[in-house]
Amino acid sequence: MLYNVAKLLQEPIGSIRHYVLDEPSGIEDPDLVLIGPIHSDRVTLMRTQRGILVTAVLTQTVRMQCVRCLADVDVPLEITLEEEYFPSIDLKTGLFIDWSHDEDVTPEVMIDEKHILDLHEVVRQELLLALPLHPLCRPDCRGICPNCGADLNTEPCRCEEKPVDPRWEALAKLKKTLSEE
Repeated sequence: MLYNVAKLLQEPIGSIRHYVLDEPSGIEDPDLVLIGPIHSDRVTLMRTQRGILVTAVLTQTVRMQCVRCLADVDVPLEITLEEEYFPSIDLKTGLFIDWSHDEDVTPEVMIDEKHILDLHEVVRQELLLALPLHPLCRPDCRGICPNCGADLNTEPCRCEEKPVDPRWEALAKLKKTLSEE
């Protein structure tokens, strides 16, 4: 996910390069357990007035835990990347470019002094944003028993049914009546 864009930065606005991406992501984050390579049929780099516009649709599989039963589940993710990168060195003069006045320019979207465009940080951030809030191993996951810890998908609960407190008995009867309807 590293691209040398020195030649592209010298070309006219609108010049384009296309790449296929199918490589290990190289992203290290404790919140992301990546499975397999990151893939894109087309990564497009286009010369803009100020830098390089990167567009791509990337796919990656992430291992997460089911929120109900805590089993590992592989979640396929698809992210759409559209980010403008900015050079840190002027190719004609060799001087550093001061982007401090521009709020769109952050360290993550800077092309380094060797004219290498690095997608790692932006892709990492997009993958984190694409993670599902409540991953499930399957839609009908029954979870685990909060008392005995049995995985209700594979075994019955081993808890003994406790007698209902007499003060709640009327409410329990109402609940049973409503569930039968």
